[in-house]
Amino acid sequence: MAFASPSFYSTKSDERKVYRYERSPFTSVSMSALNYQATDRIVSLSKPKLRKDTTVRDGFSRYISNPKYSGVTPTAARANCSSRLNELALPVKRHQNYRYELPLPRHVPDGALKYEASPRINELAVPKKLS
Repeated sequence: MAFASPSFYSTKSDERKVYRYERSPFTSVSMSALNYQATDRIVSLSKPKLRKDTTVRDGFSRYISNPKYSGVTPTAARANCSSRLNELALPVKRHQNYRYELPLPRHVPDGALKYEASPRINELAVPKKLS
């Protein structure tokens, strides 16, 4: 397959022989498909899986069939945060005069101030001409 000749691959004229004739927008649906009734097993599989009933958040539900189910386990609902976690949850306190991480205006290195662009850099800096 690695050394296949170019004639092996289809050409533009061969690509869409299937669509040579315009297809009708109407398709026929069999009567058995129209009269299909879902079995109890299909109906049960179509519903979301409910794990355990928890009444952690009243009124919240990802599942319409059981509005009290919130997805939070009872153990997680009873968990208490440590003082360190509460401390880390607070935003960082900045000094009242704090503005940015770096001072403005920032110091520019001497090497950057003395830089001279090479001819190639100048050539690349010129925008392309539209024709």
